[in-house]
Amino acid sequence: MLDFPWNFASGNASPEARLGGGLLLSTLLHLAIITSLGPVVSGPSAPAEQPKHELTVTLVSGLTASVSSKRVLPANEPARPNPIAVPLPSALHYFEDSEVDVPAHVVNDVMLHYPPSAYKQRISGEVKLKLFINQAGEVDEVAVVASAPKEIFDEVAVDAAKQLRYSPALKDGSEVGTTKTIVITFDPTTNPL
Repeated sequence: MLDFPWNFASGNASPEARLGGGLLLSTLLHLAIITSLGPVVSGPSAPAEQPKHELTVTLVSGLTASVSSKRVLPANEPARPNPIAVPLPSALHYFEDSEVDVPAHVVNDVMLHYPPSAYKQRISGEVKLKLFINQAGEVDEVAVVASAPKEIFDEVAVDAAKQLRYSPALKDGSEVGTTKTIVITFDPTTNPL
């Protein structure tokens, strides 16, 4: 007579029998699920298209930063922006020379190079420049306001102005950025450098 590890009459089963029965039941259930899904297509299969995510950042001054992601749309769907806000550093404000308590003053000398062709032709002129001076007294930007004759002396005047250094302007006891308008005169009767 066969010896089974469980007694059918009493319903008691050994641990090995319970494990084997559980594995058999699991295998049968998985097989039933797989066969209910339909026929299996053989051959190379295209990978399932997964939605892609990208991060969009829009810079907006003065707002709190937050992060969000969005689904990348196919080429035929129009994009809908989903921006996030990122605070920008405050921009340097340049006070007019008349708005500061202590204006910026030049602290260095700069060589002004007379254009050789203008000097040989004895051309004189002036260039009026607007300087944007930061809190450290350095010239950040130079703009030509007017020049006569036009464009002959502009480049050398701007180059010289960019080399100037200033004592910082003061407003309410703090160093501030400022603007200053200067006129550089070119005179061929002086010795050129």
